[in-house]
Amino acid sequence: MMNVTFRKELPIIGIVLMPFIYLAFIWNTLPEKVPTHWNYKGEVDHWGDKFSLIGLLFMLPVLVYVLLLVVPKIDPKKRISIMGGKYYQLKFFLVLCMSMLALFIIFITKNQSFSSPNLIYIIIGILFLVLGNYFKVIQPNYFIGIRTPWTLENNEVWKMTHVFAGKLWVIGGLVIVLGGLIFENNYFSIVFISLVVVLAIVPMVYSYMKFKEIEKKVYNSSLIINLKQKYLAFLPVSSRTRGESRTGEAIRCNLCRLNPSPQRIFTAIGARGERFCLFAII
Repeated sequence: MMNVTFRKELPIIGIVLMPFIYLAFIWNTLPEKVPTHWNYKGEVDHWGDKFSLIGLLFMLPVLVYVLLLVVPKIDPKKRISIMGGKYYQLKFFLVLCMSMLALFIIFITKNQSFSSPNLIYIIIGILFLVLGNYFKVIQPNYFIGIRTPWTLENNEVWKMTHVFAGKLWVIGGLVIVLGGLIFENNYFSIVFISLVVVLAIVPMVYSYMKFKEIEKKVYNSSLIINLKQKYLAFLPVSSRTRGESRTGEAIRCNLCRLNPSPQRIFTAIGARGERFCLFAII
């Protein structure tokens, strides 16, 4: 079983090792001080020791791979493991994106120039596309996906949020990729940041709205059940049968907002004094 699992992981392990192999190949050609950060114009604004590149490789493909390898085993909900092949594909593409990003950073570090910063945007756009495509199959868990208090509280909210966020991220990722190919960095950097903020915040707001919507439905359902079980006080057939109170005022149902008709001859009174016709309760 272990040998089968190891053979299955070999392609991903190979992807993880690619930046290390490339870095080892060019190591002697690198100066002792290498650029480690660029501003939005693609200009170097920070320098560091070339050994910092090794730490970069561990922070990108290695860390992502290890986390994705461990998560199914420590997931308390035990839902990630049931994704099967879909989770393996997601792991493959995420590690591939991280390795591509690491290779690109090593390449521009070697050349000490950042002639096309838009390539970073394109890689990130592809990452959004990949994640968005798999959002709809991600099962509720504490590690991967849109993990808000509302998605973790309700499985239906999780599902609706990830279907919505998946479509949004695919569209957003496509816009980022096309923008990186078409527009110059000076014009696109602000648009890119704005798109990332939208892609991050909108699904969170959506999950809250859906949670409150479901919560309201649950409250209404539980209110009706409580009325049936505890608070119903059917009034005797009298003038109220005609939908009028003793003072002649119309009795309007608090739930369906309709006046009781002769077919709805009873009025139910809730714990707070609300009035409900039998039709609304049933």
